[in-house]
Amino acid sequence: MRTDAILRGRRGLLGSWVHKTCLRCVQGKHNVLPRGGVVTGGHGNRSGNGGGRCYGRHGQNETHPGPMPARGMHRMQPGFEIGLLLFPGVMQLDLTGPAEVFGAVPEARVHLLWKEMQPVATSRGWRIVPTTTLDACPPLDVICVPGGAGQIDLMDDALILDFLRLQAENARWVTSVCTGSLVLGAAGLLRGYRAACHWASRDQLAWLGALPVAERVVKDRNRLTCGGVTSGIDLALTLVAEIAGDEVARRIQLELEYDPRPPFESGTPDRAGPQLVAQVERDVAARQQRRRVATRLAGTRLGVDLPLRLVDP
Repeated sequence: MRTDAILRGRRGLLGSWVHKTCLRCVQGKHNVLPRGGVVTGGHGNRSGNGGGRCYGRHGQNETHPGPMPARGMHRMQPGFEIGLLLFPGVMQLDLTGPAEVFGAVPEARVHLLWKEMQPVATSRGWRIVPTTTLDACPPLDVICVPGGAGQIDLMDDALILDFLRLQAENARWVTSVCTGSLVLGAAGLLRGYRAACHWASRDQLAWLGALPVAERVVKDRNRLTCGGVTSGIDLALTLVAEIAGDEVARRIQLELEYDPRPPFESGTPDRAGPQLVAQVERDVAARQQRRRVATRLAGTRLGVDLPLRLVDP
């Protein structure tokens, strides 16, 4: 399957905009009507607003809700598709933390996505096996981009950026962990959105048209981003509460015994102190320089001019 055909089931053969809440729409199982496409009526638009009506095989004139129901009110359907990008040099906890949480959601199907099915080396050298190639990926309800040193190479990877744009067009949630938000930004998916990132790279979001926010998890419309590495678990639990309700999220948190009480108060720059921050910044200086160059070039391609200011919580 060609990457540019990934979302054929969402638009229909005649290009009509379809609604993600109707799985038959997404899977292309409606009859094409002479009105000009698979779906007719006020079925929403690119921003995902409004409800609509389907005129397909599963019943005439069936009304569907909008794609962003109130927290805890969404009824998940079987086959709720969640995809996490697995790429060379990924920070494994950025990926596996959220994946563990998502995998505990009863109706969810979790995909670890890459271009090929061969094992992918993480930033620490060990390998993780993808479950789904980009070409075989179904339309996703949730797309999640983790971070890691390998994120730098994705900033100008046309195949990856196009894939993210296509999936984001009608996904319920577009999410990232750590420096994964820079990849979303490079795809043009965070322009005008408040967003989080790892503390050492947060300022770079502004070069991509986003509004950097110094918070652990940031929600702006259907964009959900978070700070570095471990905050991916917080993001995942936040998202589960949004799509399946607080009780499901609380149960998963208990099952994982997620009750972090670190032995040191050094998990953020303000708590770690200037000496330790300076040491870490020296250790990662070469990588950060590469990252900043890649981000600047991505911002130039997007036509972003002036950085937006940093927002403190």
